[in-house]
Order: sequence, then C-alpha cells, then structure tokens
Amino acid sequence: MTREFFAGEGRASEKRRLFTHAFTLSLVSATILTLIAGMSVAGDAQAKTIEFEGKTWAAGLAKEVTVADYKGKKAMHVLGGEQSYVYLPDVEFQDGIIEVDIAGPIFSGIGFRGRESGKRLEKVYFRPQNAGTAKHANTVQYAVIGREDGTWRYLRTNFPGKYETGADIKKDEWFHVKLVIRGAEVKVYVDEKPEPVLTVAKMLDGVSKGTVGVWGWNSYFANFRFTPAFAGSASQTMAQASPQRTVSRFGPFRILLQECLRTPLPRLSTARP
Repeated sequence: MTREFFAGEGRASEKRRLFTHAFTLSLVSATILTLIAGMSVAGDAQAKTIEFEGKTWAAGLAKEVTVADYKGKKAMHVLGGEQSYVYLPDVEFQDGIIEVDIAGPIFSGIGFRGRESGKRLEKVYFRPQNAGTAKHANTVQYAVIGREDGTWRYLRTNFPGKYETGADIKKDEWFHVKLVIRGAEVKVYVDEKPEPVLTVAKMLDGVSKGTVGVWGWNSYFANFRFTPAFAGSASQTMAQASPQRTVSRFGPFRILLQECLRTPLPRLSTARP
C-alpha cells in the first residue's frame, strides 16, 4: 500500500507540474496577444495616411481628412472630434517654432510633442465661434490630451484665465498662428502680432519630445511648417524608427517566455514502482 501511495503521489505531482507549465505558457501567449493587439491599435493611427504639402501625415485618429481648395488656399481639411490629431509620425520635436494658417467654424489648432501614437500630446487650439462674443476670453486654449488634469474643463475650473485667453479672429476665415516652444514654455502668436496672446510658462508635461501636427473638429490648415531650435539636431528632425525601439516593445514578455522555455517539461514515468 505504501508503494502504491507514493507512486500515486508521484504521478499527481508530475501532473501538477505539467499543469503549472501549461498554465504559464498560456499566460505568456495571452500576454503576447494582448500586447500585439495594443500595438495593432496604435499602428492603426499611422496606417491611414494622407499626402499634403510634400509630407506624409498620419490621419488615422481623425474621422476624415482630405485635401481641398478653401478660400484661395490648398488646404488639409480635418473632420473629427477630441482625438482628431493629424501628425507627422517621423518627427521628434522638442523646442522650436511651429506655424500654420487655420480656418474653421469651431475647435482648430496645433498639436505638438505627441507620443503614444498621437494619444498623448500638448495642444493650443482656437474657438473661432467665441471671438467677439461674451465668451471672447475663451477663444484660445492650451490643453493636454491624455491626462485628466489637462482637459480644458479642469484647467478652467481650477486655474481660471491661466490657460486661455481672447484673440481677434473670425469664424471660417484664415488666420495665422505661430507657437514658440522652449523648454516647458509655449508662447502663442496670432496674425503676425509682435506680442503673444497667450503665454504658458509651465506646460503640464514639462519638457518632452514628440510629433507635431494639427488638431481640429472641422478645420482647414495650410502652410504648415516647423523649425526646430537646433536645426542640425537629428533628435528634433525626421527621426527614423530603429530596430532596437521595435524589439524593446517585446522586452517584458520575451524574458518571461525565455524563462518558461528554459524550464524542461516534466516527463511522466511509465515504470511501475
């Protein structure tokens, strides 16, 4: 009886080890599939592109992006909502100047230092519908997409007048915007006026690097250009993705998989005790 008891225990132990190993492999597989799915979603933002002004723009976050003539200018027309960031995916921008001509009836602006495939970015945008009305002081807005304390509502509630201001612009008419970005500071200039209409001395994301682009709900953009503060710096120009950056995405589960495969599978004994 004792020999039969220990034999049964041995087989049960081996089965438990097999089950544990199989469960670990299943967990690794699930992790891999989850990460690949996340990468696919992020990639979708860049998969849809449009050619405009000699550049290839990632347009997957907008509802619709087209090129059209609007009031004398060849323009990029962006339709969408809160996530409608159309950007240059191979740019890594930190400090410098961004300029563009904008026209539209509602929310339209510039996004910069974009990360996470356009899901996290700082932006300065305009509400032309407010200019010249009782809401004139809410015409220009700084905000951050991707953080709860960066929404316009949060900033207005907790810091009234600090992150927004007025500007003399008109609905559906062209106006020129220039952003001067240095460190954690951004200055906003409108229509070549010598003084900024808005200065944010300390942006919420501090100093970071990322893509540049435009953001809008029903907006036209033309003559987009950006000038890095250090024109010769590769880190602020068209940065090409390196193989190391791609491999690093697999780092967490690659190590787990290696450890799992390094452990040999237990072998069930067929010998009778």
